[in-house]
Amino acid sequence: MTQQAIPTIAFNHPQRLADRLAIDSMVAPDVLREVEKFHRQSSLLRRSRFGLDMTVFHDKGLLKRLNRRTLRVSDVRVESVADSRKLGVHGLQRDRSQRSFAPTESWALDTLKQLLFHSFSTGASHSGGSAPPCASAGGVYAVNVFVAPLVPVVGAGFKPDSLMHFDRRECVLFRMSSCSAHAAVNVCLDGEPGSAPDSFSGAALMLTYVIDLELSTLRYAERGYRFSLIESGLMAQQATLVGQVLGLSSCMFGGFPDAELASALGLNARKMLPCLVQFFGVPLRAVKL
Repeated sequence: MTQQAIPTIAFNHPQRLADRLAIDSMVAPDVLREVEKFHRQSSLLRRSRFGLDMTVFHDKGLLKRLNRRTLRVSDVRVESVADSRKLGVHGLQRDRSQRSFAPTESWALDTLKQLLFHSFSTGASHSGGSAPPCASAGGVYAVNVFVAPLVPVVGAGFKPDSLMHFDRRECVLFRMSSCSAHAAVNVCLDGEPGSAPDSFSGAALMLTYVIDLELSTLRYAERGYRFSLIESGLMAQQATLVGQVLGLSSCMFGGFPDAELASALGLNARKMLPCLVQFFGVPLRAVKL
């Protein structure tokens, strides 16, 4: 049997349609099916119909008592790690997540650019050739960022309600044709922000982290899915800290209907897997962005 030639592909996600088609023909179909099935098994349908109470505990009070606790696996105590001193690095310590924000009519394009670049850029445009702002668990950078501004962005080259994909390597925003930022948010939250308690009233931006299943499994097979989940967490944490430096509050959110959100983003729900959403806005204590 003649071995099929492996195409040369830059792993900082495809830049050309030819790259995408090459990946599509090289990924093992059974791997795609199994990983997508595993992802779907933990997916949510509409929150309004099925809710978010997914605990397997028969005694729900036990879950509350265990909140934020680490269940001990050893009784050999050796050292206390408590330390209240500040590290003195601006922006390093994460503020509390906020699920409500101060209303704002617009925000500056420069703020959006700084947030995206300093959180996600994987290109060579960093000063001094420094490393990307967040690591990739498998070095593939298979997690995409979709940008949904919820208020007008002053000075932007895109219209209000545009939904965009951020190309992390080229540091360019690409508009998703026939997709609406507000429609994607409504699908995510099953309604307008703020229409239910703690549903991100006043939010100015929604970022969605989406795993490119073909790219993540091309190098690492099923394990690429695990690497991509790790990567999305690293990206969101970096965006949290960068947002704080820019005067923004944020909150990560996982209670969205996966397939419906993928469709609202204009994506193939079996190959592009939403794994995390993050909302940004002006802190309630602030007056402007």
